[in-house]
Amino acid sequence: MIWAIKQATSQRGRRLGNGRSTTSGRGKNSDMNKQFEERAPARAYAIRACEEAIASDVVAGTFSLFDINVFALIDLRSTHSYVCTALVDKINFPAMSTDYTVKIYKSCPLKVRGYDFPASLMLLPFDDFDIILGMDWLSEHDVIVSCQRKQVSLKCPTGEYVCVRADGIDCTTNVISVSSAQKMIRKGYEAYLTYVLDLKVAK
Repeated sequence: MIWAIKQATSQRGRRLGNGRSTTSGRGKNSDMNKQFEERAPARAYAIRACEEAIASDVVAGTFSLFDINVFALIDLRSTHSYVCTALVDKINFPAMSTDYTVKIYKSCPLKVRGYDFPASLMLLPFDDFDIILGMDWLSEHDVIVSCQRKQVSLKCPTGEYVCVRADGIDCTTNVISVSSAQKMIRKGYEAYLTYVLDLKVAK
């Protein structure tokens, strides 16, 4: 199992709105605001996986969902948990309808080291992660996240804890500053200019 905990400044999900207004005019505005806020995390999470996985208050790791290995982001700032649309196409699991334009997959069989930690996942269109686990899942399973120790502890049904530690993966080890690159070139190091094109086509 692979985990990464680093530092970054990227902005993440927003708290979802609370309830509707009882007034008809305000009710429409409340519904519109709630739908906007529910879509906000989709835009916030539409960033590169490495950029988000290196934040100091998130943990990225591999879980098993419906017997499929999934890349998960555990975000302490996210109030809810999410699943990407691409992953939903691979699983046969009914979604629960809500009063708003969102779908929720209740009690998905999320596993860590053979232990079940069910998650209720809201469907959102993001690409870099398969699922995002927020405070709802963390509090339900009494998860302890230690950013300093780079470990996550999950409470099993038996009362014991399963600890998963980071293995020291660093997404930024191959990144250097411009000034450092210029110094290396002046010292005679070979330099290559590359053009990278992402050919991934969204379904």
